[in-house]
Amino acid sequence: MQKRKNLITALFVISLLFLGVSIIIAPQSILLILTCIVFILMIGYCFQNLENNVFLFCFLICFFTYLLSGQVLDRVLGVYNYGFSDEIELHTDLSLLISLIGLLIGYLVSRKVTFGVGNETKNQKTSIDFNGSYCITIRKIGRYAFYLSYVFWLFTMLDRAIYVYRHGYINYYISYSANVNIIIRVLGSVAPSAFYLFLATMPKKKEIRLPLALYLIYMFLSLGTGRRIHFMTGVVLVFAYFLCRNSINPDVKPWIPRKTMIRIIITIPLLITAMYLFEYIRSDYYVGNSDDYSPIVGFFIRQGTSINVIKYAEKYKSGLDPSAHYSLYTLIRWLQSSFINRLLGLKLDFAFGVQTEMTALHGTNLADYVSYKAMPYTYLRGGGWGSCYIAELYADFGYIGVLLGSILYGVLLDGILKGIRLNKSIWSTALGLLIVSSLFKAPRASFDDFLANFLYFYNWIIIPFAYIIVKRVKQKK
Repeated sequence: MQKRKNLITALFVISLLFLGVSIIIAPQSILLILTCIVFILMIGYCFQNLENNVFLFCFLICFFTYLLSGQVLDRVLGVYNYGFSDEIELHTDLSLLISLIGLLIGYLVSRKVTFGVGNETKNQKTSIDFNGSYCITIRKIGRYAFYLSYVFWLFTMLDRAIYVYRHGYINYYISYSANVNIIIRVLGSVAPSAFYLFLATMPKKKEIRLPLALYLIYMFLSLGTGRRIHFMTGVVLVFAYFLCRNSINPDVKPWIPRKTMIRIIITIPLLITAMYLFEYIRSDYYVGNSDDYSPIVGFFIRQGTSINVIKYAEKYKSGLDPSAHYSLYTLIRWLQSSFINRLLGLKLDFAFGVQTEMTALHGTNLADYVSYKAMPYTYLRGGGWGSCYIAELYADFGYIGVLLGSILYGVLLDGILKGIRLNKSIWSTALGLLIVSSLFKAPRASFDDFLANFLYFYNWIIIPFAYIIVKRVKQKK
């Protein structure tokens, strides 16, 4: 523990020295330097007890990959050359800094108040008997539900991958129409929540091998659709879960021994290189300015382009619809197709899912608006950027929105992990994993994406279904 405190102290002193030198050398980048310092200190805080902060650590990795790395590389190497004004660059630096500060505030506050406890210890006893009949029954339901729905899940994804292979990645966003029956798609959507329910029962290593292998196979094959974010966040989630298991029912040995951790760290550059090469092939052997750099730097250049969503949203903010509520895109899209829209007469007639001028200018998806304003020709032919939770919050509520939204994220990241580690309920653990899987995507997705899994009941129906079955079985016994 003393070594970890010394590490934080050393990082703090080095950061202050670095800040002082930077003020003299590059005063125009002071906010970005402060952002980097806060980021490094937060990473150092996570390493004080990585198992107890793994969700925050994983979110920070995603934050760096999709946002901060692009801003740093653009400032140092000029990799994007989009010619944004100094005011826009300053706004972007400030937005990143506010988001990290809000994230840290929410996380530290939650550390003190969530469940009315402080940091839990490694050997704390749980209230769940993972070897009892109750837990074993849930585990079986989760495992077999995953096996059954996996076939439909895989079939749905392969339909998209085949289309991309035949018609190209760009055309997928213009003219793709599912050839898979709606019933098959709904059944397939059960697979993720069934997998998380299975994981929530803390199965042993030999029990998890086949479900985990199938899950990772799906994530790998999903690269065939041209999108890497599902693969990357899926791998990150598995890593976070395994690290949690070091202190939750870990069997005899730790789930991730020190040697395995070293192997994982060694494979990270290889994984990054593979993702870069995948982008290289997907883009017909050209990936913009990033092909002038090494694969690792090129990877962060390509992934870090989400930072430009914040910049373009600021550049074209005069055309934003003040009543659009961009940060509630997922909720509004659900309301549009729900009975509530018809019952209350909300008149939510925005176009979704089709890249047209009408969708971009009169819809509620910030990604559509920014992509159309920045590159209309490319957007109308299927190209464009994703969204970013920071850009959406600022568009709706300004800097205070970025702060409060990030505080909420910090509370969720700590509260969910603490709930899992305290093992109060298998059901809440499964739902927590469902939320976290969406939070990791937030740096390049909509702010309220984590609500999507709950708005569409078929995404999590397996959890209440399993609860009813287990309760009836228990009553009969």
